[in-house]
Amino acid sequence: MLSQEEVQSIISGGAFLPSLKIMAEKAEVRSVHFTGKYPAALLDANRPNEQAWQKEWRRENYKPVTVALMHKLIALFQKIGQNKDWRINFANQEEIGLLTSELDIRETLTTGMPFFGSLENYVFDYLLEMWMKDCGAVVLISPTDPMKPITFESSEVVYRYDSKYILKKKVPTLAETGKYGCLYYVVSPEQIDVYYELDGKSRNDKVEIRLRASYATTQLLAIEVGNMISAFDEYDLPIYRSLIDPLISDLNEAVERKSDSGVNWVLHAHPKEWQIATHECGACNGKGKIGKEICKTCGGTGYVTQTPFNVITYGMPKATVDVTTPTNMPIPPGGYIERPIETIDKFDQAVEQLQFNALATLNLEYLVKTGMNQSGKAKEYDRQDVNALFYNVAWYLHVKYEQIAQAMLSILLLPYRDPALLPYIDDNSYAALMPTVTIPETYDVITTEAASEAYSKALEKEYDPIITSQYVRDLAGKLYGENEQVGKFLDLKFKIDPLKYNPAVKATIYNNRGCTHYDFVLSINLDKYLTELGDDINSMDDDEVKAIVEEKAKAALAEINAAQIQLFE
Repeated sequence: MLSQEEVQSIISGGAFLPSLKIMAEKAEVRSVHFTGKYPAALLDANRPNEQAWQKEWRRENYKPVTVALMHKLIALFQKIGQNKDWRINFANQEEIGLLTSELDIRETLTTGMPFFGSLENYVFDYLLEMWMKDCGAVVLISPTDPMKPITFESSEVVYRYDSKYILKKKVPTLAETGKYGCLYYVVSPEQIDVYYELDGKSRNDKVEIRLRASYATTQLLAIEVGNMISAFDEYDLPIYRSLIDPLISDLNEAVERKSDSGVNWVLHAHPKEWQIATHECGACNGKGKIGKEICKTCGGTGYVTQTPFNVITYGMPKATVDVTTPTNMPIPPGGYIERPIETIDKFDQAVEQLQFNALATLNLEYLVKTGMNQSGKAKEYDRQDVNALFYNVAWYLHVKYEQIAQAMLSILLLPYRDPALLPYIDDNSYAALMPTVTIPETYDVITTEAASEAYSKALEKEYDPIITSQYVRDLAGKLYGENEQVGKFLDLKFKIDPLKYNPAVKATIYNNRGCTHYDFVLSINLDKYLTELGDDINSMDDDEVKAIVEEKAKAALAEINAAQIQLFE
């Protein structure tokens, strides 16, 4: 455990870990796309020569165009928890022997978290976004209130090395309203010490701290949010990367283009009015200078400084010794200047394309409508790539759920770990009480639009019937959700139909003697036969349904052969 002297030295600047600074800087860049905060470092620094009114307009009219995209991405990953194969597995306390009315582990973890209700909600609604936004953050399970985790952003992580952490949190002081001080949580696997910062600084200009509380622990209660390592610093400490790091350059550029689009709209969307002025700049009397200095009011023009929101005014030349007859007054003494507007749409198109490019990095470009319609640029929905992405996200969520649950339960179960007390939980029983998470192997996240486009393309390109039937299944799943009857109808049709083509192709195959008369009759009437079964189809197994429709096909063929009915009904 770090001593108070060591903690004092570290927080006063005696230690520096490059990994913490790097992760905090990257988190600041990412946060723009989650919070919607004006990105001054991005827009102001890249536009140093703009006029003051332009910078002010950008700030006051900033539109966080990428925030909606990030929320869409988060909502998409939250669907992992809706997958029927995602499960939280709780042990049977009665079988293990923890018979107490004071602690129901299942109920505690599913209903006992303030603000979120369940730990699962906390992981999906809060930790998921934090992982994408600030993967250098640390979650601390408080020994005094384990169901209220404390999150420390990467900028609040002062020190981390060898399973030891110093975490800083700014809190209001009790002494004076409106003032803030800092608490320092010094964490190790065996203990947590909490220090508070004294008001002011000592004579050597270092922060002074005092011990506020100390808690014994049985395991490390600080959990790092990140899990994907991009590099190691000179102290061999990991530098975590975010899932969206490959998207950042395109997202930043989209923000710039959207802001540029707004400024261009102001500059070019409307004709500029002009008129002859009846007065000069009052500050410099129309000279453009005050003494030897350029007039700050008019910028040296001798007229009032212009912005896109007011009228351009011109003063009439005065008579001089050399020019006794000045220029005549224009008629009319005002008008409009037409300005080019062609570039405005190009900026908006660039914003859409950049968002498309960003999502394409994760193979999720089908979420953006624009990209799917651009010939030669849209990539087909790749089921395998998307499944791999979602499996990795699910793996992360299940690991963090189990880590946080174990940290919480290490505190909640502490009273039952003393052999002298009853009920007593031995090591084996303690391990068996930890909840586990089962994660899905496959994920259905394709959108209705993407499913429809993929199916249309499969028909147009005459894909193999097996592939086309899968696209049909995807589209039906989006249109009808989890409707079991529709799903079973499509599955049965795929299994039973001997000719998995559209009706025109089926007729061609039959006319060219590429199939038997019986197969053609069964295939062309299969939809009708399955529909006739109605709701009874849900209570029948596949073999029963197959036998029934085959009998119907045989009966229809017999009637055809007997020339009693026409082939098509």
